[in-house]
Amino acid sequence: MAEGNEEKKQNKLLIEFIFRPQSKFTLRKARHPIQDKPFYFGLKITNSDTKIFPGAVIKNFGINSLEQKKLEHSFEKNEFIVRSLSPGETVEVWWPDAMSTCLEGLTWVYCDIVPNTLDEEVITYQKDRSTGVIDKYKDFNKWGDAIYIERKFELEQSRTNSLVFILTVLTFLEGLFGLKTLANFLITQVQNLFFLSAGFLGRLIIK
Repeated sequence: MAEGNEEKKQNKLLIEFIFRPQSKFTLRKARHPIQDKPFYFGLKITNSDTKIFPGAVIKNFGINSLEQKKLEHSFEKNEFIVRSLSPGETVEVWWPDAMSTCLEGLTWVYCDIVPNTLDEEVITYQKDRSTGVIDKYKDFNKWGDAIYIERKFELEQSRTNSLVFILTVLTFLEGLFGLKTLANFLITQVQNLFFLSAGFLGRLIIK
């Protein structure tokens, strides 16, 4: 922590991995990136100290598999400036291009945090996405955390299970009320939804 006889000034940053699917139309909110599905990714950085964070540069960002050691995405050519932050202030840094990955399961994301001056060092913290528990990272001027990438077959299996459930419910209702009654009910609901949507759009146009 010290260089010569001088003790470096310490800064504290809470860093979290963030992402959003490239497609704006999804059937369900994605809790994790999905294998082979393009997504944008970035870091949410919060100054968790009681003093102003002077700024730094993010370098050597990468993602590697914890299950298959030889698989990795490296973004060493990309560098991003983190501006100065007031205590408790948060900023999001997004990579400009969407990525698609063959990685699956548990992965490790990491990067270097390079302070703007030689007399500064950064202590980073991780936040568990499920529990919210915050832990200090082991090294200065570095950060890493585990993230889960949903396997493509898991998503397909989830969709299949949903379709089977819907089919089961429809079969039960058909046996209970009869096919004709069920069909008329579904048609009526679709018509009601259409009229409600048309009325809503009409009010928007009038306004």
